[in-house]
Amino acid sequence: MKDVTSILNNYRECIRHLWNSYFLHEGEVPPLYTDDLLDQFEEVERVLFSALVLTRINKISSEERFGKEPLPFLVIAPAAERVPIMINRFSSDGNRYWDEPVKEIGRSEARLHFIECFDWNSYGHLDLKYYKVRISLFPTHSIYEGRDALIEVQHVRILFDEDL
Repeated sequence: MKDVTSILNNYRECIRHLWNSYFLHEGEVPPLYTDDLLDQFEEVERVLFSALVLTRINKISSEERFGKEPLPFLVIAPAAERVPIMINRFSSDGNRYWDEPVKEIGRSEARLHFIECFDWNSYGHLDLKYYKVRISLFPTHSIYEGRDALIEVQHVRILFDEDL
């Protein structure tokens, strides 16, 4: 597998800068933050992901999945023996809670696949401190397989599985 962490970090910095510098208009009355603005920004994100990430790793045919489904060829690998993780728990109220009891994950304990860059507040200043991932394999905690999780960008490397 090839380390593509810098490619994803460049993309992350690009979308973060675009939102914070050109889409975010703090203090504006009335606020411009509508679902239309967020939809437009997500469209820009998809185009930039395709241009800055998928083109560079020759996976352009996967662009329609970005942000919706995990990309199996982008593996999120913990960069230390143990790193913090927040796993999404099932909820009947329609909200997403990231508070399952497992709070750390080991380097070779699970297989995680990139979905998107994540921030808690879509309408405010973006830091994009997390990658949203899907847990595809977690033998010691198989109940979490298929669930989404958040893992801090600083704690991982992103590997490109060229065989997928």
